[in-house]
Amino acid sequence: MRTLRTFLLVILALPVALSAQPSRGLKVLLLYDMEGITAADEYRKTTFAHPAQYAEGRQSLTADVNAAIAGLKAGGATEVVVVDGHGSGNTREPDIL
Repeated sequence: MRTLRTFLLVILALPVALSAQPSRGLKVLLLYDMEGITAADEYRKTTFAHPAQYAEGRQSLTADVNAAIAGLKAGGATEVVVVDGHGSGNTREPDIL
């Protein structure tokens, strides 16, 4: 449900962003954080101190971010820069975005 909500928010924001600079490509900065991801029903899914649950959370995070990127691209974004705002940095095992 959160993925759908994120996707809809992105789609609703795009017309305003696109109308601001119609002659140039639209570059979007997508900053994400792990709290609030789909299926994060317990804190263990958002902290690397619990590897098994954290792996589940990272899968949800990757799916949510990919959904947002797909929505931005579908809405006309020409470049999407993705920045990890989570405290761990997800640098141990980067996900596929």
